[in-house]
Formats: sequence, structure tokens, C-alpha cells
Amino acid sequence: MIRKITILGCALLLAAQLAIADEGFDDIFSQDAPEAELRSPNASISGELSLDLAYYLDDGWNSEVNVSPYALLTISAASQFLEGALVLELDANESGETAALSDVIDELYLKAYFPFGYLTAGLLKVEWGKGDGVHVIDPLNPFVQTGRVETDLFRMKRAEAMVMMSVYLGENGLLETVYKPHFHPHETAVAGRWSAGAPDVEPPDTDSLEYGRGAARLTATFGSFDLGVLYYYGFLHEPGYKIETVFTGTNPFDPTHYQVVYTMVPTRAHLAGFEGATALGPFTFRAEMGYWLTEDRDGDRPELYNDRFVYLGGIDILVPGTSIFASVQVTGAYVSDFPDGPDTDVDRLASSDPHTTTIIGAVEIPFARDTMKIGLNGLYEVEEEGYMIIPEYRWNVVDDLEILLSAQIFGGSEIEESLYYQWDENDNIRIMAKYMF
Repeated sequence: MIRKITILGCALLLAAQLAIADEGFDDIFSQDAPEAELRSPNASISGELSLDLAYYLDDGWNSEVNVSPYALLTISAASQFLEGALVLELDANESGETAALSDVIDELYLKAYFPFGYLTAGLLKVEWGKGDGVHVIDPLNPFVQTGRVETDLFRMKRAEAMVMMSVYLGENGLLETVYKPHFHPHETAVAGRWSAGAPDVEPPDTDSLEYGRGAARLTATFGSFDLGVLYYYGFLHEPGYKIETVFTGTNPFDPTHYQVVYTMVPTRAHLAGFEGATALGPFTFRAEMGYWLTEDRDGDRPELYNDRFVYLGGIDILVPGTSIFASVQVTGAYVSDFPDGPDTDVDRLASSDPHTTTIIGAVEIPFARDTMKIGLNGLYEVEEEGYMIIPEYRWNVVDDLEILLSAQIFGGSEIEESLYYQWDENDNIRIMAKYMF
């Protein structure tokens, strides 16, 4: 209900803002005022249309072929002191079903500017951290992973209702404070080829003030260093599960008269984090680290996650004299008091090892006067021995039209049962045509 009210309220406010953009500021400034032209508002429409064909290689020429149309429309309006945007996304998933109306609204917000900062409210996607598209201290938006793996993690985020106040601190500092009235966990596929092994459980009703969350982030620039610290109080987006065996029949000696019941339980937690980045010649160095202090500090509640330390380190390079770009990032987590058992403990369900390390790499080589690019993206889980490889070719046919040819290759150790090993049969080839306007 809160989400629907937020959507309706922001839509009405954005409509009012667009009306202001059409009528101008006649009621505020006269035609003779020297500032009138400078304060004139404006509106714009942009977006993209694409058609995506994915061919799966698990069954030879009889394999599945999915056709996925995609549309993104951004309507924005801005004046001297106000800015509003409505982003609509229509993405038919691989089952051919379209999203619900509340999911079609990808973002919807208003931003008001003041001499000391700006206030943003609505359905927002917020990215925190200094990693190159990957973060370990980015706690505000859950991910939706119900179809093929996307390399653009920001696109996978679910926009949520929040209010953010950003205050300037000197010339190079910014303090951001956020309040979110409710909570939603990550969404993963529970059936089909992209199932992540999670049980099909109806999440609890978290649209109440009981599940409100707050966060603050302070960033500043000191010479060539961009640094930041943050604090978050709320919940882990990874859902915990309480697993119980319930007697549902009449014969206690008949195992078919028992049923395993899963109940989703959010894990309340604090996060304290640090981030930093600096450029040195052709290199850019990145770092993030944080500590999740959860309500299961003693590790004796199997339905909740234990404390964990998370980190990221990375380096980017733009090869001198060329347009070749390369990036390597390492992310990791260490779970304290990692349980020896039972197998129903959510920390053990998430990983068989207390320490998990992932290496992520990317190379991009432009040519033909930057109208074409070949790239290679890869991911390797060190402890679970899972991997994903994504080669791709991009052709910018004209300014507004792009052709993408790519593949996804998955694999891993059968013993460790990595998620990417579970997706071993999901290798696919993809061709996409995208028009941008």
C-alpha cells in the first residue's frame, strides 16, 4: 500500500512539475525581469527500444530460443529549483510475461535544490561505493535476478521509496542522509533454468514503519583521493529462512503426513563502511570495506545471518596511447562464527566456506574509429570454483543504433556446487538490436 501511495503521489507531483515547465514562471517573474530567461524551465523525453534473441546451447539445435523486447522511457522536467523524472521500463522476461504496473515504473522522483544542498524523494535507485559497477557496501536497493544474468547491476536494482537529503560540506564534501519507510529482500528465480535454489516462500508484509531503515554517507575529495564513510541501519537484503517440519496428517508414523515449511525472516543489521579511489597516471585504484553487525552475533539462530566482514579491491587501466580499457576487482566476505551445522543454517545454505572470494575482470578494445568494440568479461569464485565468461562484440551502426552479439558460459566444481555450476546448462548466445533516442 505504501508503495502504491508513493507512486501515485510522485506521479501527481511530476505532472504538476511538467505543467510548470509548459507554462513558465509568469506568476513569479515578469517578462521584463532580466533573470526570466535564465530561470525558464524545460522538459525532455529520452529512452531506448531493443529486441533481444537468446539461443541456449544445452540441447543442440532443439534448444530453446527466447525473444525479449525491451523499452525504457525517461520523462524529465527541470526548472531553476526543481527537477522531476519518471522512468518507465517494460521488460518481457523469458517466460513471455510482462511485469506488473508497479514494476514498470523503474524510477519516479522529485528533486528540490537549496543553497546548502538538495532534497530527493520518490522511487529511487541509489549507488554507493567506489567499485567499478560492483560494490560490497551498497545497501539501499535490492536486486531482482529472475532471468538471464545481466552485466549491468544497476539495471537489476529495484527502485524503492526513500527520502534523501544531500548537504554540501565546503567545496568538496557531501553528506547524504536517507530514510526508507519499508524493506524488500532480493528477488531470485525459484523455478526454471535460472533458479538459484531458494524456496518459493511468500515474503512477510514489510510495508510498515517497523521495517523502516536509515543511512548516512559522507564523501569528500582530498587532492587525488576520493574518500567516503557510511553507516546503515536496517536489514540484510539476503532473506533468511526458518525451516520447520509440521505434522499435517493423522498418522505420526507416516512420513507423508509431515510437511517442511519455510518462513522468510529478515536479518536486522548495522553496516559501517569505508570507500576510497584514486587515480595515478593511467591507473585508477578502488577500495571498499565494511562490517555487518547483525542481530545474530552469537551465531545460534540458524534462520538469521551471522556478522560478516566484506571488502573490495580493484584496479582499472586505460592503456597509454590506446583506447584499450582493462579492469580487475576482487570482492570477498568472511562470516564470523561460521556454523558447523545444521545444514539448515542460512549461512551454510549460502556458502560451504566462511571465506568467499570472487575475482571479476573486464577488457574492452575499441576499433574502427570507436564504432566497434570487442570485450571480455569474466567472474571466478575462488572457494566454490564457479565461473562465468561473457565475450561480446558491439557495433555502433549509427549514432542511435547499436548491435550487440554476446555469449554467456557457465561452469564450476560439481563438489562445491557453485551457483554457476548449477547454471552449467544455461550457456547461451545473444544478439540484440538497440535504438536510443
